[in-house]
Amino acid sequence: MLPLATLEDLQARRPISIDETERPRAEALLEDVSAVIRDALGLPGLAIETAPPLVRVMTCRIVLRVLDNPGGFVSEQMGSYSYRRSKDSTDAGILLSDTERRALMRSVGKVLAGTTRTPIGIDDRDRATHAGGVNHDLTTPSY
Repeated sequence: MLPLATLEDLQARRPISIDETERPRAEALLEDVSAVIRDALGLPGLAIETAPPLVRVMTCRIVLRVLDNPGGFVSEQMGSYSYRRSKDSTDAGILLSDTERRALMRSVGKVLAGTTRTPIGIDDRDRATHAGGVNHDLTTPSY
């Protein structure tokens, strides 16, 4: 399957041009990142022609992250040389961060939903009180 962004899309977002030595790696990364995004979205047939614009942007952004910072450095120092790599593997690789995953899911109309427990306890008596004494539990007959 074709990548979700083109080499031209990638070049338009990078201040330094992609030379002939980087081209094969950039093309491979476009394919790899596209596969990761399709898998994360659960859309194996997603094509560049039908993908929302954010998918193209994110594909390029992740590829550039790997091209421009293959070691995953998050800081560096000159005097008494020091460097630091992130503990988060998404800083150096093609894996999606939680923020990237959520943004991509929203762009294709998928919403990650969940439930939240309230810190106060609400039991059946509270439900009956707040429901005006009407039994809304369909499994228990009301007489």
